[in-house]
Amino acid sequence: MKRKIIVIITAIILTIQNLHAAAAWLTPRIWFENDYSNRKNVINLESLFYLPTMDTDYNSNSPTGTYSSVNSLGNFGCAYCNHDIIFTVQTDGKFVSESDPTKYREFYIAIMPRVRYDTLDRKNSTIDDKMYCMDRTYQGGEVAGAVMAPNTRDVSGSPMKTLTITAPAISMDPYTKYYVGPDGEQHVFRFWCDVLICLPALTQEDIQHLIESDDYSATVTVSWTCVGEGECNTSHSGSFQFNLRGYYKTQQGSQDSLAMFVVPTSSSMNLDIRSILERNTQEENIAQMKVYTTTVKKSTNIWARFQGSQITEVRVKPFISANSSWNQQEGQNPNSFALTNGITSIPFSVIVRDPDHTSGNVSGYFWEFDGSDYWGKNNMNYIDLTNYVVRIIDRQGTEYNMISFTGDVYISFSGQTIPNPLASGIYSEDIYYYIVYI
Repeated sequence: MKRKIIVIITAIILTIQNLHAAAAWLTPRIWFENDYSNRKNVINLESLFYLPTMDTDYNSNSPTGTYSSVNSLGNFGCAYCNHDIIFTVQTDGKFVSESDPTKYREFYIAIMPRVRYDTLDRKNSTIDDKMYCMDRTYQGGEVAGAVMAPNTRDVSGSPMKTLTITAPAISMDPYTKYYVGPDGEQHVFRFWCDVLICLPALTQEDIQHLIESDDYSATVTVSWTCVGEGECNTSHSGSFQFNLRGYYKTQQGSQDSLAMFVVPTSSSMNLDIRSILERNTQEENIAQMKVYTTTVKKSTNIWARFQGSQITEVRVKPFISANSSWNQQEGQNPNSFALTNGITSIPFSVIVRDPDHTSGNVSGYFWEFDGSDYWGKNNMNYIDLTNYVVRIIDRQGTEYNMISFTGDVYISFSGQTIPNPLASGIYSEDIYYYIVYI
């Protein structure tokens, strides 16, 4: 009987513990979000977005400051982190045309720090987040007022490129108080920043650097690290990249939830074939390839399908081919990669590598294409993005995910049968980059 009683009591204790498990929104976390359902990541480069002051209200768009959905790119922040968190925002401050890198439009980034006070209902969306500076720089109860929001340009108007802001340690202890603004003693449990893009007025000189195009791209990187002394865990360091597209004098939609950019290297259009063949690797970097998505709730299964916590399939399938049709028609013979000058053909392959995993041909970070792939082909090759699904718990404790992939693209003659001798002349071949969403 005693044994039975012990088992029953143990089961009851475990049940009580499970019932009182911490809610997801109580989890210490650092998050970022670029869900563009209500925001724009495709920017009209003719726009004028003013740098806001710290007391600019949301939905403002005037010379005193632009702070609304038109220039809000997303946000980042932290909750219940027991160390100060240093956030760094970096950008080169330019939208650059993919087709003509000499054409560009300058911009800069501003951030609007926010805090949320402790309440009986912390998830209540009707409670306003306060516009008080909680950065360590502004400690001492300074109220956010008519001072410019922290931004990536200096006082002369030139881009600084880097902005740092420090979020204070936020304890779950309800007796730990922070003094913020005129409300006096308040318990802050969440710190976050809206990320805003600012576009100065175009001058005649600026217009000379622009062409009518929709292929301008830019990136903004947010990284974070912890100042805890030997007590930090891996969740207190990381980075995230906002990927933006710009257009000038063209009509475009307002959102890119999924996008791919291919940026050729300077040598991609002028390869010295003989020089490459004389190398041990017989390779040449010809492009950088980027695939990214916005953040979406895990429950939607938009970018990846899940079974519990495991990813069962990524629904975004990039591949590279020598064929001008992504879904080769029945009866047509697929091409393979070969440089030709009309007389001689030189076979090659295209390799994609993750630049952060370049030591050897690591499975999951290395893909080789012979050019014959097309959608629907048996055993077709594509870039598996499973390792590039980024999972985030947002400020409300909801799990989100996104895809962020950057790969270096190489032309490779390794293992190929090279004609000997080679006829002199200009050789060419088209390389097609495809992305399929299933």
